[in-house]
Amino acid sequence: MPSRKSPHHKDPIRVLTKHQDATTKEIIYRVQLHDQIKYISVAPTTYPPKTEINIPIPHLSAFGTHNAARAYRTKPDHHFKYTFEHWPGVKRSFLWHPTHIHCPNWEDPLTLSTAIRTALPPSIATSTCYTKFNLINITELETETMIYRLLKNNNILHLAPEFRGHLNENGRVMGFVLQKVGEGRPSGVDFEACRGVLQRYHELGLLHGNITKEHFLIQADGTARMVRSSRYQASGIASWQ
Repeated sequence: MPSRKSPHHKDPIRVLTKHQDATTKEIIYRVQLHDQIKYISVAPTTYPPKTEINIPIPHLSAFGTHNAARAYRTKPDHHFKYTFEHWPGVKRSFLWHPTHIHCPNWEDPLTLSTAIRTALPPSIATSTCYTKFNLINITELETETMIYRLLKNNNILHLAPEFRGHLNENGRVMGFVLQKVGEGRPSGVDFEACRGVLQRYHELGLLHGNITKEHFLIQADGTARMVRSSRYQASGIASWQ
């Protein structure tokens, strides 16, 4: 997206990405102000559905030590107001993988792919990776990150895609990179393969409680891998260590 500057805004502005959070339905903007990345959240009730949003962006100085702002409109004049807050990243104690992929100002899949390709070993092509990030719900990221660590520590990497590194934006870890595996969804004949994977997770003390076929990918050899592990909870013998 091109840089833009309002008539009353002295800070260089670049809107990098805009997406809707799947859980909260908020519209999240990633904005570059000078050399810093800030996040602006707009509640789904701020505008009527399908309305094109063009929000005024606060000055960099208004953020202070915060990295995020929540936008709302006042009544009856409907002027934009902001509350500023700090969105944390994944806590240091959860950062177990040695590879940290720094992506300070990516704004499209190509620039993100370039950052990944630069950080990963040459033997791992970018086409064999995919990313997962969450700008708001860091707890889910932490849970899934540590499940991959648990699998690695128990030497059972075949149950899920390989974890290849943490995504780091301006010192804030907000995602990770995984091995890309086949997209085959299970059918009736794959029941035993899926049950075997789920049973192994249970043996590790990991409980989901609402599993569906969307949580599995079937490989060419008929084996299954678990995906979307953020809803798991540790129980029994499971340990993040």
